[in-house]
Amino acid sequence: PDQIPVQGQQALATALLSAGEVAEAVRWATSANLPGAPAAHELPYAHFENTRNYRTCDLTAFVQAAEREGNSNDALLLAELQLWWDPTWAHLEALQSLCSPQKLGLRRQQLQSL
Repeated sequence: PDQIPVQGQQALATALLSAGEVAEAVRWATSANLPGAPAAHELPYAHFENTRNYRTCDLTAFVQAAEREGNSNDALLLAELQLWWDPTWAHLEALQSLCSPQKLGLRRQQLQSL
């Protein structure tokens, strides 16, 4: 995946999701959105107030698909990536079913500070 541009990886992920290949789609969507973000193991502890190049990022379909498949870890990672790149209230709400109330409260505070 690293040799394919981010937009190409995201397009491939979308096509795979449309074809019902959820695991592969989630893998490609994650790969497309990790570059430039904190590492996957650091993202839950990342300072969302840090400066970065924001961009539109809608991973909702991938989050929901991973969650339907019982893959809550990848669903949470994708929801966090979505919030990292595109910090909106709607994306914060996507985290609601995936994380603890304390974590959601922390992200809410961080979003308010942006």
